[in-house]
Amino acid sequence: MVILEGTAESLLDQGRLAGFVEQYEQKYRIRPEIDDVETLTFCFQPSKGMGWREADFPSSATCWDFD
Repeated sequence: MVILEGTAESLLDQGRLAGFVEQYEQKYRIRPEIDDVETLTFCFQPSKGMGWREADFPSSATCWDFD
């Protein structure tokens, strides 16, 4: 299991949106429709991550801090 903590912001910058669309299309071979007003795209910046295997928790627990 993995849990990430951080901040999520609506991605409104047209330049960053264009970069996202390019990368998404290259990876998944489909171009997302971001011109639709109902479509929201978020940018997530993690600050902390926690992970563990359920079978041997808590001995497998680990934590990461992101700058």
